[in-house]
Amino acid sequence: MSILTTGIMDQVSAPERSKARLKHSIDLLRRVWKSGALSVRIAGGDTSPWPSLGMDESFEVCVQSGEVELNANSQWGAMRALSRLAEIVDDQGALPEASIKDAPCYACRGLMLDPARRFLSTDALKRTLVGMWACRLNVLHLHLSDDQGIRLALMGQAPTDAHYSDADLRELVEFAANLGIRIVPEIDLPGHATALLALFPWLAKGQAPSSPTKRFGVHQAFLDCERAEVRSAIRTMLVDLAQIFPDPYIHLGGDECEGYEPPRDFAEFLVEAAAAVGKRVIFWDEALSQHLPRSACVQAWRHHTLLDAARGQGHAGILSAPYYLDLMFPSGVHHAFDPGADNQAAQAALVDHPSLAGVRAGLQWYESRTSGLADDFKVGEDGALLGGEACLWGELVGEAQLDTRLWSRLPAIADRLWSGQASELPERKTTDTHLRRMAGITVGPDAWLESLPADAHDRQHLKCLLSCLEPVKWYARLLGSAMFDRIDENTAEAPRPYDANSPLDRPVDFVDPESQEAARFQVEPNKHTFAKRWRAQYPHVKSLAARMPQFAELLPLSKRLAQLAEVIDGAMSFDDIEQTNEPVAELTLAVLEPVIAWKLRQSQSDAC
Repeated sequence: MSILTTGIMDQVSAPERSKARLKHSIDLLRRVWKSGALSVRIAGGDTSPWPSLGMDESFEVCVQSGEVELNANSQWGAMRALSRLAEIVDDQGALPEASIKDAPCYACRGLMLDPARRFLSTDALKRTLVGMWACRLNVLHLHLSDDQGIRLALMGQAPTDAHYSDADLRELVEFAANLGIRIVPEIDLPGHATALLALFPWLAKGQAPSSPTKRFGVHQAFLDCERAEVRSAIRTMLVDLAQIFPDPYIHLGGDECEGYEPPRDFAEFLVEAAAAVGKRVIFWDEALSQHLPRSACVQAWRHHTLLDAARGQGHAGILSAPYYLDLMFPSGVHHAFDPGADNQAAQAALVDHPSLAGVRAGLQWYESRTSGLADDFKVGEDGALLGGEACLWGELVGEAQLDTRLWSRLPAIADRLWSGQASELPERKTTDTHLRRMAGITVGPDAWLESLPADAHDRQHLKCLLSCLEPVKWYARLLGSAMFDRIDENTAEAPRPYDANSPLDRPVDFVDPESQEAARFQVEPNKHTFAKRWRAQYPHVKSLAARMPQFAELLPLSKRLAQLAEVIDGAMSFDDIEQTNEPVAELTLAVLEPVIAWKLRQSQSDAC
C-alpha cells in the first residue's frame, strides 16, 4: 500500500498502524523536499501503538539519483530517518547523495516545559513538538502543577484559571505520538502544591492556601502525606492521569520540600500506587535515599554527580543538571556535558566560562553547596542510564519568549543526546534555518520588533543593538539582589523582582541568550563592517527612546556599543571608554569581550 502526499507516490511497506503514523513525518519532509521518490520499508514487526522508552530508533538511508530508500526496524526509526533527511535538504529543495546508518546514543532525549507557572497554549506545544521531531528528541515532560497553577482537571474538578481539557491533552498525546515523541506528565508532590491545595484544601497539612500564589520560590504548602484520605486522593489522581497519558512513566516531583519531611514510606507509597495503574515513577533527585524503591527513576537536577549516585543505588537515571535552558548559558556549555561521561572537566569549565564571569561568584557558591550531595551514596552503574532532559522553567518564559529561549541552544543538547561523545556542536545558522522551515520557529527578537510602532529603519538599528546584547546569566534576573543574599548566606533574603503577574515585554525578554553578532565578530576578518553598523545604531536608538520611553533603558548600552565602533576604527582607545560589562537593564554587552580579545591580539602582533 502507498501513501499519496503532495502529488508524490511514496512507497511505504509497513503495518497499517505504522503507515498512518508515518504519514505525518513524510508530510513534514515533503515541506522541503517536494520531488523525488521515497521508499520506506519497516523490517521489524513493531506495531506498538505508542512510542516508549527503548523503542528501536535505528535506521539506514540511501539517497541516490534523487531517490531515497529508507530501512528501519520500527516506525519510530523511520521517523528519525525522515527527520534526518529533512535536515540535509538544501536551499533548492534537493537531497545530496548520501548513505546514512544511525541510531541514538541515549534512549531518553527529553525536554521539560513548565506551563504551570505561565500557561502555554496547545498550539505552542504542537509547534515545539515539531521542533523536537526536527532535532530527534523523543520525550516531552510537562510540568503540569506547581504553586502558581495546575493545568488539568483532577478528581472531576477543573481549575478556574487557564488549563488543558482532557480532550486537549489526548489530542496532544496523539499529535506527539505521530512524531514518535512520548509525553510524560508531572504532578509535583508533596511540595510545590499551593495551586493543588487551593483546588483541594482538604489535602493540606495545616492551613490550606485560598488560591494559587503569584510569588515564585519555595512555599510552605504541602500535602499531608500521612493521612489515609490524602493517599486515597492521590490514587484517584493517578487513575485520572493514566486514562489520559499512555506512557509507562509518570513524574511525581518530590523536590524542594523545605520545612517538611515527608514520612519515610511516602515515596514507596507513590511507587506502589503508580504501579497499580501501570506506571513507573520518576522523581527529582531530592527523593534519592536508601529507602527509595529501586524501580523509581531519578532525575538529577542539582548536580551531575547525583546521576551516578542514583545509578549506584540501582535506580535508572536521567541527567538534567547541566541542561537548564532558563539559565541562559551558551550552547557550548550545555553541549560539553554527556550523560555517560565523566563531566568533572565540563563542570570546571562552566564555572570558569568567560560568558559567565558576571555570575562566577554565584556559580562557585552553588558548586560548593551541591558538589558533595552525592557523597553519601555509592557511585556506580547498577541502574540504567536513560539519557538526558533539557529543562526550561517558566518563571520568565511566556509564549512570546518560548521559541528563542528554547531553540537558541536546545539543538546543541539534542545533538549531544543523539550522538553522545561523537557529537559536534551544531552550527547555529544551520539549526535556525532548519527549525524555521520545518516548524515556523523564529529565534531572536524579529517577531517582537515587527510589532513595534516604529519604522523599518529604526527597527533595523534596534535589532543591531539587540544582536550585540545578552540577558544576564544564571539566576541573576530571577532572584535579583536575592542572589547576593544567598551567596552571603543572608537569611533575610530580599524579595524577588518578578512574579507570575509580571509582564514580559522589555528588551531583555526578547534578546537572544547567545549573541550571534559576538560569534560573527570572532570569525569574520573585516572588523570595520561591524564598526560601521554599531556606530550607526546609536542616533536611531536615541531618537527611538525619545519617542518610546520603554527603550530609554538601552541608551547606556547603545552608547557603549558606538564607542566600541570608534575603538575598532582607531578613533578612540580603550582608555577612553568604560570597559566594565556591568549589567544594564538586565543585559550585558556581549561583543565587548571579543573586541577586547581582538585588540589584544592586534597589540601583540604589532609588538612582534
